[in-house]
Amino acid sequence: MYEVPFVLYHSNVSNENNNVRRKMLRNFRNSRNTTCPDCKEKGIIICDTSEGTQICNGCGMVVESKILSEEQEWRNFQNDGQSKNTDRNRVGEVSDIWLENNLTSTTFIKSSKKLQHLNMMTQINKNDQTLISAFNILKLICDTFFLRSNVIERAKEITKELQVRGGGT
Repeated sequence: MYEVPFVLYHSNVSNENNNVRRKMLRNFRNSRNTTCPDCKEKGIIICDTSEGTQICNGCGMVVESKILSEEQEWRNFQNDGQSKNTDRNRVGEVSDIWLENNLTSTTFIKSSKKLQHLNMMTQINKNDQTLISAFNILKLICDTFFLRSNVIERAKEITKELQVRGGGT
């Protein structure tokens, strides 16, 4: 049985102040299954990704500081002289913590889809191929019903656990 951790998304932010809520959603993410060493509350540790700290929502204690961000990095090509507007581009590939290898792949520019597909199939093991297919279906479902990103992450976690236990995906 899973204990549902405190979720910051359900805070007492009014609907009129959506900018504050968006900022909170962007800057904070909930840490799962973490217990505060001071007040012993489970599941209320908040990770502030902008500051790199974990803070207990119950007592305010900084549980951990100087956390490295696992989020995707972005680069701005505005200063290259070629672009006049801000042109934010992702640095590297998107990684998925639920895949075994969590590897990045070669990016093909202006090449055929068959070559990209062949490259993906040769680099990813069978278990990860199955998970990637399942994750794509989960993403489609979440996008269709406008579900939050924490829902898809939880669904990925359950799918991975089923695969590990031999239940398939």
